[in-house]
Amino acid sequence: MSHNKIAENVKAVSAFSSERIGAATIFYNGFPITTGAVMIDTRDYDSADMILNIGTAQGAVATLFNSIVHSASNNPTAAIPVTSGTFTTRSTSDGGAVIAEASLLTKDLLRYIALKTEVQDSNAAATVDFSALCVLGTADSLAVSKTLEIDV
Repeated sequence: MSHNKIAENVKAVSAFSSERIGAATIFYNGFPITTGAVMIDTRDYDSADMILNIGTAQGAVATLFNSIVHSASNNPTAAIPVTSGTFTTRSTSDGGAVIAEASLLTKDLLRYIALKTEVQDSNAAATVDFSALCVLGTADSLAVSKTLEIDV
């Protein structure tokens, strides 16, 4: 039975599980390319909000680059940058924690998207607490079927 609630039109997807990251690494949706990086399928959705939760960067030099990439296949190695899809670079000199958000019209992009996170540091002790969430959405008239844990 359809209740026409917001849950039928949005889908939340982890774009980076909460983690303290430090070593110079490139991640796609929270995974290095060598350990199962996958992309987010936007097929049934018109838009996406990417929400970054960036903790205070610590260490001699810790710099965090985040951008959004897209691809016609679920393959991060084939992904290309989304035009104007780069977040502000964060580093130890920026001070405290910050939430950064991007809005994408996914129907104008290739089918799969990913948050590309690059950690650059010159000190093994440099770290930043980080997580990201992607919320996919579609027009109200195009409800998407899904199973909910709670539906009241």
